[in-house]
Amino acid sequence: MVAVMDAMDWPAKPVSFENFYLLTLGQRPLGKEFWSGTVPVLAHTLQWTWMISGTDLRTGKVGRSRGDRYRTNMTMREELLGASWPWFTEKLSWAVQGSSPSGLVLQSQSLNPREFMWWTELTFMNRIDRESGILYGTATLYLTDMDAAITS
Repeated sequence: MVAVMDAMDWPAKPVSFENFYLLTLGQRPLGKEFWSGTVPVLAHTLQWTWMISGTDLRTGKVGRSRGDRYRTNMTMREELLGASWPWFTEKLSWAVQGSSPSGLVLQSQSLNPREFMWWTELTFMNRIDRESGILYGTATLYLTDMDAAITS
């Protein structure tokens, strides 16, 4: 995964091919059935996005001649499906504890009381630019969670 970004900031410059980006498209309250006066329950619209350039079948031929584009796209879809299961997770608080040669050292801690978030199954869509042969893939989902408590 390359970045989490607001959809208004897409596309990133430069775009990294065969990588996932997570775009935030908006949020809305869930309404009366999940309504709370102090802790709103929200549904966030999120979209996984990726671009695949593929490998030319014949040297010098571009466009629809991208031989491995389909297999790469199906592999990326399988990765998202596997990472999305079981469709929920516990919300954690994260803190930076220091750094190491491989990067930052993070520590997670459960919230008190524990909170969870849930998301829907993924809805996949593809678009292909016929001239360049680039595949643009998306997987949209709705994530539901409790917002921070309103205390005043």
